[in-house]
Amino acid sequence: MARLDLHIGAAVHCRDRQCGKLMNVVVAPENQAVSDLIIQQGLLQKHARVVPVSTVAHATPEKITLDLYSDELSSFAEYREFEIKEPAPDAPVMPHTSGLASGYGPVLDRATPMVRRRLRDGVAAGMAIIGRKTGVENLSETLGHVDHVVIDGETGQLTEIVMRRGIVPTYYVIPMADVETIDEDHILVLVNKDDVDGWPRYTPRPDTEVLDAVNWALLAEDSPAFRGVTAAVNGGIVRLTGSVPSEAGRRHAEELARLVPGVIDVENELVIGAPVGSPVAGGPVDSAAGHAAATWPALDSRELVNRVSAALAADPRTRDAVIEVIADRGVVTLVGQVKGAETRTAAELVARQPGVTAVINELALNSRG
Repeated sequence: MARLDLHIGAAVHCRDRQCGKLMNVVVAPENQAVSDLIIQQGLLQKHARVVPVSTVAHATPEKITLDLYSDELSSFAEYREFEIKEPAPDAPVMPHTSGLASGYGPVLDRATPMVRRRLRDGVAAGMAIIGRKTGVENLSETLGHVDHVVIDGETGQLTEIVMRRGIVPTYYVIPMADVETIDEDHILVLVNKDDVDGWPRYTPRPDTEVLDAVNWALLAEDSPAFRGVTAAVNGGIVRLTGSVPSEAGRRHAEELARLVPGVIDVENELVIGAPVGSPVAGGPVDSAAGHAAATWPALDSRELVNRVSAALAADPRTRDAVIEVIADRGVVTLVGQVKGAETRTAAELVARQPGVTAVINELALNSRG
């Protein structure tokens, strides 16, 4: 499973309907892994449930989808916060006047100083509860507050924490190497205030805009090295797949993607493969340049179908549509029914992947949608 972008306050959907919103994430301080989500339900009489993070099927900045039906939420622990008063530890006992005793003057009672302690039901003791009010601090001051977190979908491990700072917020991606400790009150980082600007910036943008910008950044290089690269975006996380001719090209593609505003992180799954036309492949040699003329092989129909289908499934505009992809010698045909003209147009744009020479759009509009 890819990384999951968990935005505090995002709508939470079960299989059958919307079932709440994300209020907090539960983090184990010892290994900085998210174990559970706290889902708030109800409008007037609010209550919350503690749901394992393993139930998350999909996550975007706007919507978190659980692999559960809404009536299953009642089987999970209810989360409650409350305060109690208790004697302050190691506090001295202070005398105070409680009244007058007839003929004897004031009566002195011995009162114990009390403190308030916050308790929580539904979450194991020692776990950190992270929400939008959680402060990001160094040893001397508060630098900002948590906006959202990104985790590894397989392990729950925190991979990024996004902090907002200022009345008109600026967003920063906190490298986990700079995080010293996490507890229920704050996140302690090992940086000075002046070093915060050295953290990568995060610019909130829809995934569709980020994907378009990443594709344009790769196309702007006008390099045959990137013809085999496919990008997908989920919650600001860019996933690069396909092949490039060298390790330098692999690193450069990632650098270009990271420079795009709105990108939180890049999962670089590019593999290195020799292009047709290299000396190894026995291709033609450009005598003027004195080196092999690199031309990329056309994908066979099955590979092209897989590439286009994966791109349609990853794009938020088309992931819910049922679209059949047919490929023949570089020409891709889209067949099926979609809910609106916007989805139909988006599907054609998404289908124009590297290796596609033309797209025939036979998608029909579903009059009931």
